Amino acid sequence: MTWPRCRSVLVSLVALAIAGCGTAETTPTGGVATTVIAAPPPTMAPPATALYVPPDPNATVGALAPVEVSQPCPTSDPSATGPEMFDEATRLEPMLGQVLAYGQAHPEVWGSYGLVWQGAGEASVFVSFTTDVDAHRAALADQAAFPDELIVCQVAITGAEAQALQTQLSRELAGRFASIGVGTSGAVDVVLLPGEEATGSQLSAQYGNAVVVTYGELEQLSV
Repeated sequence: MTWPRCRSVLVSLVALAIAGCGTAETTPTGGVATTVIAAPPPTMAPPATALYVPPDPNATVGALAPVEVSQPCPTSDPSATGPEMFDEATRLEPMLGQVLAYGQAHPEVWGSYGLVWQGAGEASVFVSFTTDVDAHRAALADQAAFPDELIVCQVAITGAEAQALQTQLSRELAGRFASIGVGTSGAVDVVLLPGEEATGSQLSAQYGNAVVVTYGELEQLSV
């Protein structure tokens, strides 16, 4: 393999690692809810969220009992930009794999994983769980490549529940929302259109801290 091709593959792998911190968001498109997962551009600090595999479009959520979050996940510094981000993502990629494997082994409590940026060239790996956060932190500290750069935090519902709830709400709220996505906190962020305050109150009462409701307009797409 020639060096230019090797370099291209390396860049692709680094981009994939950073994509693990992208945001899964659903927006109404022609009456059909479309889930889009995109890596942040290199000039932007990735938010502290994980790569979410698009759930079954027919997924439904049963009764949820969101836990009270006492150890919330951090957010990235929005000013953390620069080419150093790729080097840092590459350095931490092995630990991302470690926490991913651990989370997949505990699906009943696992939330998400990703990178939290303190600066353009300074990041930590985070992974979240709904319960027993201290126990998972201790277990991961023995496995992580860089335990001092690992953040174990808490979310209200599991990642699988959040994905399914995002999909379900995108169907139920068709025509009433600007966007729906799984946010930094692990909750489902629902941006309702103005005038949907009654819907927002209903969502808050039904799902508690598993859903975060705000209000906004639909973004105008340029063609």
